[in-house]
Amino acid sequence: MTNQGRTTLLGAVLLAFLAPVPGSLSAQAMDADPPRWTVSLVAGTTSSGPAGALEQAMIAAGFDEPDETLGGYAAGRTYPYSATGWGQIGLPFVLELRYRPLPWAYAGLAGGLTPIGETVGYQEPIHFVVEYRVAVVAAVAGIGVRLDLPGEPRFRLGVGPARYRVARTPERGVVDLFTTTTDTTGVLFEAGTEARIIGNAALALTVQYRRVGSLTVGPVTLPTLTGPIDFPAVEVGFSHWLTALGLSIEI
Repeated sequence: MTNQGRTTLLGAVLLAFLAPVPGSLSAQAMDADPPRWTVSLVAGTTSSGPAGALEQAMIAAGFDEPDETLGGYAAGRTYPYSATGWGQIGLPFVLELRYRPLPWAYAGLAGGLTPIGETVGYQEPIHFVVEYRVAVVAAVAGIGVRLDLPGEPRFRLGVGPARYRVARTPERGVVDLFTTTTDTTGVLFEAGTEARIIGNAALALTVQYRRVGSLTVGPVTLPTLTGPIDFPAVEVGFSHWLTALGLSIEI
């Protein structure tokens, strides 16, 4: 038999034994996990971000006095304090568009607005408030796996570059003094899962860590009847976590 004949025979044997198996597996995988676009909208809560550092800065600046004018449930409140988490100054949300070119890989864009919260201090005769929020746009790529369980849950893990717009608004009582907005580049890490509930709709859970970095708050001059009170410039970290729940739809 010639070399060409041997090569042809070997190829035929390999094709006969191997072709049906990967072909069948590929067909099943494509039927179960075709390339898909997914749109998800989730909303939830955040970690406290810059709250702890702002409280320490307010203590150092003397905004930790008791407010003797308060009564009722507010009597004896300790300053400074922070209000962060579930919708304290607005509900954090994320809108994400993902494409899955392979059953185990995805890439997409994520964007959202995250009102983290506010920190409140008191120095006779005024309340000093700093409100802070972060908007984000990120490109994310990662890996995922679908489990053969009820609801066909899919788990994913991704990372990507992010552009953050950080706004901080000092307030004298309930009066906004000004807003400082800074654009900065960072990183976004995410993990998530979707479990099908009906048709192409799924219940979605997303957890993100936004690596924003540190930015300056202040200086602020607070006018009072007895003269101005100053809050100095302070560097605080705006990195934070987001945990959110919502819906996703494959299209």
